[in-house]
Amino acid sequence: MSLRQLPDGRWRMQLYVDGTKLGRRVQRTFPKGTTWEEADRAHKRAAAKAADRRASPLVGSVRFDEVAADFCEAADRLTPKTTKAIRAKFKTYLTPFFGRMRLDALRPRHLEDYQRKRTADGAAPRTVNLELQLVRQLVLGALRDRRIDVDPLPRGAVRPLRTPRSRTEFLSPADWSALEAAAEEEARPILAALLHSACRLNEVVRLTWADVDLEAGRVTFRQAKTNDRPKTLPLRDEDGTRFPLGELLEALPRGTPAGRVFTRADGRPWTDNQVQRRFYEARDRAGLRRSLSVHALRHTAASWLAAAGTALPLIQRQLGHTSPDMTSRYYHLQPEALRDVARTLAAVEKSGRAQFRRNRESGTISENRG
Repeated sequence: MSLRQLPDGRWRMQLYVDGTKLGRRVQRTFPKGTTWEEADRAHKRAAAKAADRRASPLVGSVRFDEVAADFCEAADRLTPKTTKAIRAKFKTYLTPFFGRMRLDALRPRHLEDYQRKRTADGAAPRTVNLELQLVRQLVLGALRDRRIDVDPLPRGAVRPLRTPRSRTEFLSPADWSALEAAAEEEARPILAALLHSACRLNEVVRLTWADVDLEAGRVTFRQAKTNDRPKTLPLRDEDGTRFPLGELLEALPRGTPAGRVFTRADGRPWTDNQVQRRFYEARDRAGLRRSLSVHALRHTAASWLAAAGTALPLIQRQLGHTSPDMTSRYYHLQPEALRDVARTLAAVEKSGRAQFRRNRESGTISENRG
């Protein structure tokens, strides 16, 4: 176990959580501004807990509130916003409910009781599911640290609450024109690329010139959500006419193969947060609804394709979906797109009625048939 100061002035402690080198070693870096006295006190408390675990012959005797305190302390390595949210969940809801219960005594029925109570208190199903995911992570951490020897909550033992399907937001063509006009000039290329590629934000931000082949007329995006599975899109038509995405890439200044394709006016590559901020600013200047996010550009491409009658498998390939079920929702976005279907059904029925009348008048069929 050790406590040392880093070059930037922060303090970092390392220790074996079970009080023995056979256990798992962890480290914690304290935020800037933490004094040596504060870090030393925290280090000694952690060391005392580790010594208690080493001396304890009763594996699994730990209580929920004890493990929850350690879980929240370990959450300090996450972003401040996430850490604050996790601590609030445990302090306000989880620890008061499960309290001093032994962790190895937890059973699925206890989690189901929690679901019922939180739902009765007015919590949204999605919120309750996220809270129970924290409990699951806590249990898995206790297993990993050998504080319990059996998983009391095997996967699938508690069914998550059913959540309503989130609304799929997209822009109309007029909305897009207004957004593009309101966007800052340096942000327009990357926003247009999001629309015409139907890619996720990080896929466009990470695009390098090694992924762009203007001579062959294609570009390949790496889909992080599916283990960097490639998605290759054409940049020009059979007659050589460039598509909007091809024109956009052709107009950008070239970089090295490893260089990012989309950069800001000063040459630095875009980050996800910067693109999101530019989108929100343009959205607000254009007077569009505040529920729109940058991901709505991907939904927009899919909904426009569906409204134009594009076949489902083609939309699936454009989006890079692994399942057609994920793509089929876009066929419900524009009810007016079904007018052609209604017209077709009406025309077929009308032709059938006309044929039936002709057959009856010619005596081919009798009126009382069937």
